[in-house]
Formats: sequence, structure tokens, C-alpha cells
Amino acid sequence: MGGVIEVNRFRLNEETSVDAFEESNAKYQADFAYQQTGLRRRTVALGLDGEWLSITLWTSKADANRARDEARASTVAKEFEALIDQSSKTTEYFKELPG
Repeated sequence: MGGVIEVNRFRLNEETSVDAFEESNAKYQADFAYQQTGLRRRTVALGLDGEWLSITLWTSKADANRARDEARASTVAKEFEALIDQSSKTTEYFKELPG
């Protein structure tokens, strides 16, 4: 059964170092993301132009929505999001095809 793929593109705030972001991302992934119901896989990559990409595979869109709502109350998630230039962030959802 196919799930939902969440794709986030973003840039870091000017004052955020790559090292600080990588440390925060590791904490976010361990202490928040992988604690969420329906999360199957998450990976983050740095583009050659400095843009970041996170790809998260969810069991369902409802699971992705629930995690988004829970992130609003999570200290770990708030600390992670504070490092991102929110004006650069885009989120898209795709239906995973079987195969």
C-alpha cells in the first residue's frame, strides 16, 4: 500500500551554521520525527546551491497532518524550525505509487 511523501525545501537563516543545523536535525529526527505515528522514513540533503531538502515518507496524509500539529507544541520541533528561513520554506505532498 502506498503512502504519502512530504517534500520540504528551505534555506537556513543567515546566522545558522551547517554544523548547528545538522546537530539540531539529528535531535529533531530522534526526539520528535521518529516518535510520530505513521512515519516510515525521513532524510535530509543539502543541495549544491545551498538549498536544503527533507523528504519524509508517511503511512498517510492524516499521519503527516497530526505530526505537523504536534510539532507546534514540541520544544524540539520549535528549536529546529527556528534555524530555518521560514520565508524560503515550501512543502508539497505526493502520493507514493506501489512498486
